[in-house]
Amino acid sequence: MRCPDCNKFVGIEMADPELDLSLLEDEVSGSVRLVQTCAECGTELAEAELNIEIPFEFKHSEGCDGQLELSDEEASNSDRFEGKGRGARHFYGVDFTATVSCPKCGVKQMIEGSDEEQSSSFDQLY
Repeated sequence: MRCPDCNKFVGIEMADPELDLSLLEDEVSGSVRLVQTCAECGTELAEAELNIEIPFEFKHSEGCDGQLELSDEEASNSDRFEGKGRGARHFYGVDFTATVSCPKCGVKQMIEGSDEEQSSSFDQLY
């Protein structure tokens, strides 16, 4: 990929994923922005936005009906190849975790998920 700031062909690095999650009644939903950057200067070259929807069942302590909260959101990049040689497809993705908890009864539940996008499907930014 050609970097407009370096004015040469450069390698690609992945910036930290930008995770934006919210808690609905029985679902964690939101989006993750993945960004490919120039390996030499860090200029953003391409991006993909992935939509997240993870249903869950939460079990309060007996008799509790407290309001749920979302916390401890963490995300990390992932990548993999599918196929071999010149026809191989490169996928970039995200693995993430979050905690759903009830402050009233103290019950906590870890939510995990992942998603990915083929590199050729990223939107160019320049």
